[in-house]
Amino acid sequence: MEPIDISGRMPEGSDDARLWASPLGPYQTNCYVYSPDGKACWIIDPGMGPGDVIEHVRSAGLSVEAIVLTHAHSDHIMGIDEVMSAFPETPLWIHSAEEDWLSDAALNLSAAFGAPYSGPAPTRLLAHGDTLTIEGEAWEVRHTPGHSPGSCSFIAPGARVAIVGDTLFSGSIGRTDLPGGDFEQLADSIRRELYGLDADCLCLPGHGPSTTVGQERQHNPFVRR
Repeated sequence: MEPIDISGRMPEGSDDARLWASPLGPYQTNCYVYSPDGKACWIIDPGMGPGDVIEHVRSAGLSVEAIVLTHAHSDHIMGIDEVMSAFPETPLWIHSAEEDWLSDAALNLSAAFGAPYSGPAPTRLLAHGDTLTIEGEAWEVRHTPGHSPGSCSFIAPGARVAIVGDTLFSGSIGRTDLPGGDFEQLADSIRRELYGLDADCLCLPGHGPSTTVGQERQHNPFVRR
């Protein structure tokens, strides 16, 4: 796993905040492990084959506070069972619009891709404006639908880091031709919830390299401010 440099982007007192990413499965879905203090962590979007994620958490001696999902498409959720087997009773958080997707192989699209997956029920349903707290840090939930009805972005304290799932990519955007997708809704989500962040806000997507809000506002060919 490779560390992502977020030094200087977090509030004072969080300079040792650590964020790691590992691209999982055939779709190279970015799974993030975030630990502000080297003790507790979130696992964000555990896709297919999360063995190296589990190994990292164990070797770092981290306690998993929650599995946090940006959305419930199969490539972002198919490692949930393996993670929960390694770390039993871990809470599972997802937006309320996709409450039923985890256990429905048609909704989460795993059936369409030939590997039906039915996972556990979520333990917390998220909503726009919710606060997610880890070791005293309060992250904001922003509902950013369009790629899927329950897609969410998670905004760090100080709004200089955003985990954006498949809403926004470097030079691109999430697909809107899948069931529940809507281009106009996605474009509105990006403009309203992401493009208003600081230009140097680091955006961490569900696939591919990181980018910044300023870079995408100026150069993304699909959604301009």
